[in-house]
Amino acid sequence: MIGYRIVLFFVYFFILLAPWPGLDSAYCAWTRTLGHTAFCWAHAGAKIQFEAIQSTRYRPLDTRIVLLDESKGAPGGLRYATFLDLDMRGIGWVPTAFFAALVLSTPITWPRRWGALGCGLCAMQAFV
Repeated sequence: MIGYRIVLFFVYFFILLAPWPGLDSAYCAWTRTLGHTAFCWAHAGAKIQFEAIQSTRYRPLDTRIVLLDESKGAPGGLRYATFLDLDMRGIGWVPTAFFAALVLSTPITWPRRWGALGCGLCAMQAFV
């Protein structure tokens, strides 16, 4: 019985991690929108932007967080900014797929699985 659940976990996990067309870009866009929504409220002299960047073979980062300090000006009218580049698939989608595969392969009733999946995915996305 336990062997069946382990195999079921790996089946779910590999299905969720398969390179589905558009899934990575949709997840990254959703995460950027969620981040912008969570941090859009104004801070005095600061601004946060979430931007898409082109990932390459040697640099799989696809999201850039830009922290702008509008209170300090640089010479020539430029603003100071700090960049944080992230791989949203690695820090967001892979742990989400792992969690979903664990929940879906448990031997509990389906209503409890769906409830655990919904609550857990909301908590995981809030953490990410």
